[in-house]
Amino acid sequence: MPPTTRPVTLPFGLKDQDFEILESIARRAHAFMAHMIWEANHRPEALKTDPKVGGHPAACASSLHIATALHMVARHPSDYYCAKPHLAPLDHCLHYLMGNMRKTDGSWMNDEEAEAVMHRLRSFSNNGEPVFQSYHAAGDPDSWRILPSGTVGIPPVVSAYLSLAYAYLEDHGFGKAGKKHFWSLIGDSEFREGSLMEALPDIAERELGNITWIIDYNRQNLDGTRIPNDRGLRGTDADRIERTAKANGWDVIQLRHGSKRQEIFQQPGGELLQEILEGSFGDYAYQNLLWKRDAQTLRSALETKQSEIRPLLDSLDDQTLLEVFADLGGHDLQEVLSALEETRKSDQVPVMIIAHTVKGWGLESYAAPGNHSAIPSEEEINNLLQAEGLSMEKPYALETPWEGSEDTSAFLAARKDFWREGISASLQRKEENIQNINAGLEPFKPIPEDFGIDLSMMPIVHTQWLWGQVAGRLVRIGTRDDYEAAGLEAGRELTQEENRWEKTADLILTLSPDVGTSTNINPAMDAKIYGPDFGENLEENLGLSERGRPELFPSDEPWTRHIRFEIAEANCMSAMGSFGMMGKLAGVPFLPLMTIYDFFIKRALDQLYYDLYWGSSFILVGTPSGVTLSPEGAQHSWKSDIQMPNLITWEPFFAREMEWILADAIRRHLEDDVDDRSGVLVRGVTMGVEQKELLNRLKQQACHQNENGEPKEDAEILAATRTDVLAGGYWLINQENEPGYTPGENVVRILAMGAPVIEAITASDSLREVGIHADVLVVTSADLLLGRLGERNEYEQLRKLGLTGDLHISEANTPAEAALLGGSTVPLVSVVDGESGLLDNAGSILGVRQESLAVKQFSKSGTPSEIFAYQKIDHEAIFLAAGKVLSETAQVQVRMDPATVARLAEGAEASQPPNWRDLWPY
Repeated sequence: MPPTTRPVTLPFGLKDQDFEILESIARRAHAFMAHMIWEANHRPEALKTDPKVGGHPAACASSLHIATALHMVARHPSDYYCAKPHLAPLDHCLHYLMGNMRKTDGSWMNDEEAEAVMHRLRSFSNNGEPVFQSYHAAGDPDSWRILPSGTVGIPPVVSAYLSLAYAYLEDHGFGKAGKKHFWSLIGDSEFREGSLMEALPDIAERELGNITWIIDYNRQNLDGTRIPNDRGLRGTDADRIERTAKANGWDVIQLRHGSKRQEIFQQPGGELLQEILEGSFGDYAYQNLLWKRDAQTLRSALETKQSEIRPLLDSLDDQTLLEVFADLGGHDLQEVLSALEETRKSDQVPVMIIAHTVKGWGLESYAAPGNHSAIPSEEEINNLLQAEGLSMEKPYALETPWEGSEDTSAFLAARKDFWREGISASLQRKEENIQNINAGLEPFKPIPEDFGIDLSMMPIVHTQWLWGQVAGRLVRIGTRDDYEAAGLEAGRELTQEENRWEKTADLILTLSPDVGTSTNINPAMDAKIYGPDFGENLEENLGLSERGRPELFPSDEPWTRHIRFEIAEANCMSAMGSFGMMGKLAGVPFLPLMTIYDFFIKRALDQLYYDLYWGSSFILVGTPSGVTLSPEGAQHSWKSDIQMPNLITWEPFFAREMEWILADAIRRHLEDDVDDRSGVLVRGVTMGVEQKELLNRLKQQACHQNENGEPKEDAEILAATRTDVLAGGYWLINQENEPGYTPGENVVRILAMGAPVIEAITASDSLREVGIHADVLVVTSADLLLGRLGERNEYEQLRKLGLTGDLHISEANTPAEAALLGGSTVPLVSVVDGESGLLDNAGSILGVRQESLAVKQFSKSGTPSEIFAYQKIDHEAIFLAAGKVLSETAQVQVRMDPATVARLAEGAEASQPPNWRDLWPY
């Protein structure tokens, strides 16, 4: 291997003195960082019982020169950045030095205000004062284009799909994406995350050349020194990472050596030293020698690898030898910046930089296995500050002189101006995009309440079919003008109803992880796959086609609307989140509609949580869902109760419900009416339902009849029902005006969600035959009716529907009769083809008895009726549950003190109630 040499031309047009300035900035930021973490762990108000505050100065220190190079030189205001979570304090310190701190209104903090925030790492904001969260967060004052990073393995992937979203924006005529770069700084242990492995080939295939992942290769993780099996890996872990990246289409730059090493490599025997350092030492051996820091031990270890190296070693004194051994490329600013400059030149190929570093650089915990969250002592902090002319009393003083480099202040001032001007320009472009989008949408408002889908010729359909109809219609509407502009066949003219969706449809795109055709969105995919046009479309050129199968060859034409993925749910979920952020980030509110088998949402729960935490706006269609997908058995059937902030979950039964829900979700997205519900999960099924049953049952209710007892007009009934559907639930069957309807005696309410509604209807009819009035409430959104969103308005929809825990008291003349007054509430039965938690809290909200029928065991293959019976969520199980709750409710006794008993009457105590089964003979 030829000796490594330094480049003659300095990167980014820098001069020699600029590197002295950057080194001084790095040292100052290093001192700031160490004190910031120490201060967070030594607050006087902390209780002895409080958990450790934590912080990771050693992890920050290993990335010191990488972060300095990025923030002070390589990163532009238009770029996006994410980093390993533990780096956040160091990033804050560098941003503080360059004046990159903003208030919540977007104005810039002055030095005094910014200095105050430096004292508030991991503090709670009691009075609205700005603070720094534990890890990078949107609420941090320096969060401009920094992705939240409280989790590892996800932000770099999200960053890559932001790159894709910006490319989509430009290719579809929404403006210029510009020369953005997407930087990710990743820990070496983090690179074992499956999400990163899953994304590697996809990023390369999409030719996202403005992506750079920097691996902070410090050979340590939380538990201590990493000990990869060099024999099993056939090299070091750095070698494995390089091979993995290259095999998946990435270019790789290894930053192994700093300037001291490179000078030594030019001397006789230098090539042997380079060979040993790059190939003979495994990570474990190198790390322990680094930690040991003993010249004699090091000499012996090197000679053991290559005895011919002794003359070179004899020419080096102990201190020089130790410095050369520790001189890694990730701490050499010129090497780092040269690599960063090279990555900015990449056009179509993503780049990975493997930067070899030392964890704990510049700290007493240097290379120590247990340094991950070790907090420096007060003495060490004081020494670090004093070396920078700072003190424990004024640890963040910006007016402190810069030793040895008078030009540092001017450098930072220029960087501040560059940064602020760039942010201002980006915000201006965003505002222009917002105005253009709003101007285009305004003539088409109000956004329609439905899509005009005619169900009259489709007596039996399922909700997944309706989802496919909506997706296909929106994509056809949105692409028609693009086909016309290209002189291509555009299909039939849009109807007046379809024209109302024209500008909205331009912002719609679909995504799926290899389940598009099986979830009914074939039309949305056909010849509309977005991606690089990398070759010849042989199917088209050879005249090949297959009935019912979409044309899948990708292109970047403006009529493409579908982002296709392999079986990579995590990738798809991250991409959905990135596209759903474009309204906030670029002023172009794309609305991604992602379809996925509901069972496989769990494969990407971490990504879904990240999307919601980030504030992304999207519609996620989980279909098919639940054990209603009965032929598939256990592996595709378990439906989870997913409750997260900023997520609303829907589960329609009739196709019309699905149409209303999707249309309203789109309206809310475009009007930014998504407080705590910007993420939308809609669950569908493939079990057909007779659609006429909706109006037939509604027309039997008194509230949908006129004073003569005749049904109102269909449109009026459906309008009222739509309001209730979008509020979380509606009465499909309500018998309260029928003769003999006596709450507290013969009334039970069935709460049904999704496919089991059909079983609830059958059970209600059977119960009516034996004198029991079973009202059926269709739950469209448990979140709105019974969950977090319902709680916010004190369960308004429950009250509107008349669901209460009221006691219905009849005349009581004896203690025995009075004791049974407690049995006069109206009990509930809930039924769902998923986890109990989806609906099982209704009784506790109302204060009444509830029997929860749900999936409580692994499923099997069969027909829906067979599986519903197996899971005990069929009509017979509902019938039995209704009898159980009515009987058990009747057994509830009122416990009275003796004085009350005496006042009511003289007599015996109430008798012990029988078993509930004795009261229900069916």
